[in-house]
Amino acid sequence: VGRRPPIPAVPLTWHGEAELAWGGDRLSFVATVGSGISRRLLGADAVCLRTRMGGEGLQPDPRRPRRALRKLLQEAGVPPWERDRLPLLCCGERVAWVAGLGVDVAFACAPGEGGVVVTVQRPAERAPAVELESSQEPG
Repeated sequence: VGRRPPIPAVPLTWHGEAELAWGGDRLSFVATVGSGISRRLLGADAVCLRTRMGGEGLQPDPRRPRRALRKLLQEAGVPPWERDRLPLLCCGERVAWVAGLGVDVAFACAPGEGGVVVTVQRPAERAPAVELESSQEPG
């Protein structure tokens, strides 16, 4: 298995682009209504993508309290070697979204509100499908 490209060493500022490269992966930002991250709240402060620094928290479920990102990633079964590669979308100093975990409730889009859904595509997921012909011997 080959090594994956490095993650940006400094936070990557997001200015509303539809796609951004992230360590060999591609992040897609799709405009929605009533789902994803609130566009209004994203516009309130500088938005950047970065990796974990330690001590971050996230509350992806409104019925549960805010929890340490480290614990949430462990419970989600994210392998240790992937945790430090995951993109975190931050608005100012606050984590708004984490790949594989979702949107923090403080940044969640309300029904009818303009939002942004972020998805991560790995290179294998972007590659076009190839159909292989089966070789059948005459019988």
